[in-house]
Amino acid sequence: MSALLEKTIQMIQLTSFEFKKLFLQKRFHSGISIILIMTMFSAIAVCMRVNSEISRKAEMIATILQKYVNGINFSMLVLLSSILIILPMIVGIFAVCSFAGEYQFGQIRTMALRPVSRFSIFFAKFLSLSIFSGILLIILMIISYTAGAFLFGWSGDIYVTDPGVFGKRVKDFFMDEHVAWIRFFLLYLFALFSLMSFVALFLMCSAVFKKTATAIVVPLGIYFTCYVIGFMPLMEKLRPFLPTRYIFVFKHFLTPQVDWSGLCSDCVVLVLFTAAYILIGSIFFSISDL
Repeated sequence: MSALLEKTIQMIQLTSFEFKKLFLQKRFHSGISIILIMTMFSAIAVCMRVNSEISRKAEMIATILQKYVNGINFSMLVLLSSILIILPMIVGIFAVCSFAGEYQFGQIRTMALRPVSRFSIFFAKFLSLSIFSGILLIILMIISYTAGAFLFGWSGDIYVTDPGVFGKRVKDFFMDEHVAWIRFFLLYLFALFSLMSFVALFLMCSAVFKKTATAIVVPLGIYFTCYVIGFMPLMEKLRPFLPTRYIFVFKHFLTPQVDWSGLCSDCVVLVLFTAAYILIGSIFFSISDL
């Protein structure tokens, strides 16, 4: 029992150390800047859409946009716009720099001299980057909701439109305010699970290739290739085996009725993919020559 407690304390200390390193990097400010820019462009786009419908005298569409767009679905829109490319790239660059970058500059050797297993070092990096991803999502949620509330209203019933980039498109529908708040927080919570899987993928490639450029290009190539294949006709048989089929688990909250069984099964497969990335990465790190 004391040995387990000692290992737990070591893991907490390692995770805390890695977490502090992330915030000391100048890239953190770059990540916040990108979130601000993304929110600003989204706000401009929505305002232009509302004004264009009014100028075209499309009364029904203009009324829907004016009445059913508020801080809740504006923040959801910004998240959906960011989670496809921007956020994975931000956390991926942080993951690669915190691992492959330390390989190249020899910092990882200093950490390996500590009386802790290499798996503990690898897993501590995964935990710290996952917490960091959660903080980025919270910052995105606060900034985007505040901007949306200021421009379009604080809350109310919302109009939900599925962009169709996360799988089979669902028809647009209206959502009650109470349900919208629950879906809002669940959407951000499950988006964190998606980013955690991206973190594990980038860390695995960092441990395998050990070079910063390669560790960034390869996982992005895997991600975009799987994503495109998932939408290609005549390739339906491959879709169940692609990680992009499961990584966007939050998509279940963009439907009128949540398919809880589908959500649970997708989460299980996503956890298995993430665990496989961590296992493969830790194995390569353990056998590599520092």
